Amino acid sequence: MTLLCLLQGFCSLASYGEDLEVLHWWTSDGERAAALYLQDTLAEQGITWVDAAIPGGGGEGAMAVLKSRVLQGAAPAAAQIIGPDIQNWAALGFLGHFNIVALAHDWPNILHPTVNQLLQYQGQYVAVPFGIHRINGLWVNRALLAETGLAVPQHWDEFFTLAEKFRAMGVIALVHGNEPWQNATLFETLVLSVGGPSLYRAVFEQLDETAILSDSFAQALSLLSQLKGLMDPEINGRTWPQATRLLADGQAGMQIMGDWVGGELTAWQASDRVLCASVPETAEEHLYSIDTMVMFKNLAVSSYQGQLNFAETMTRTDVQLNYNRLKGSVPVRLDIEPEALSDCAQISYRLFKANQAQGTLAPSLAHSMVATAEVEDVFVKVIHEFFQTPNRPVLQVQQELVRNLKSIRK
Repeated sequence: MTLLCLLQGFCSLASYGEDLEVLHWWTSDGERAAALYLQDTLAEQGITWVDAAIPGGGGEGAMAVLKSRVLQGAAPAAAQIIGPDIQNWAALGFLGHFNIVALAHDWPNILHPTVNQLLQYQGQYVAVPFGIHRINGLWVNRALLAETGLAVPQHWDEFFTLAEKFRAMGVIALVHGNEPWQNATLFETLVLSVGGPSLYRAVFEQLDETAILSDSFAQALSLLSQLKGLMDPEINGRTWPQATRLLADGQAGMQIMGDWVGGELTAWQASDRVLCASVPETAEEHLYSIDTMVMFKNLAVSSYQGQLNFAETMTRTDVQLNYNRLKGSVPVRLDIEPEALSDCAQISYRLFKANQAQGTLAPSLAHSMVATAEVEDVFVKVIHEFFQTPNRPVLQVQQELVRNLKSIRK
């Protein structure tokens, strides 16, 4: 029996058989497994998830398709929109709200405060939460690490020592894909590593010119150049799942990437081949993104019922646990017993709670959690260009960022 039926005082067969078109960018094996689980769960309620998956790990393609469809008056019932973009779309009047679900299920008290705040616009719940990703992850091939006789690196000197061991063994020391969003993801972890949450927020949230021109930010840029030197020449166009496959198959020693890597390894039944750890110097930090979807207005009544059921289902404890196990992320609920999670997920869940309480969470720039699309584009473009020419003086890169950010604030 659905929540809307209960609130209306009746349930009829007409409330079943709803089709909900869902636009998203979950196309890797782990992501697809998580999405298929949700499809099956909704199907049990008579709701058909009509899949509109757009490839592209950073979501750029999906956002371009979504904007085009909305302008044509053909919005999907639900779409993956994350971070401050939620409020931007809501301000334009496109999004429906579902306080009826959120309040009936006590979202203000069962969700992490950071998640709860993200979902709202002017007091209305306009987004549905799925899971929380930790991005500052270091993944190490277990068998290759054992051959070196070294431990998982906690500091950068240990990291480079291990990398040289891997190179001497004839494997890729650090596997990566040369895509703009992958380069930005790697770089933001370095800013957090070098300067902690204070520098991270000063740069990406406050756009502080002094922070961007600081020696610490310059150090992060230099570190990015050093890391590129550990990569193989076949990085152009390589997707993150392709990089993870090389890691799992023992052709690479390390990968720096978010915990969706864990979801991919689960899908391949290869979790035992790879160790999860933190990017050096970030063992107590949490660089995060939150998966969310929004619901569009002006749809048929049956679609609205399906949207409400969708929102209600997603925050159920069992769905949160099962979905996030497949996705590699952690639940958005506060009342999850950590022991129900994998070892890696327990660490992420604990650190998210701890950093949230301390005010030291780091919202991802590369994954649209901290800035407007215009600001994000400036950083991603400049960092990607620097990655292509890492011998360029870092001061020039810092000055270019300051100039470009000033231009969009005028």
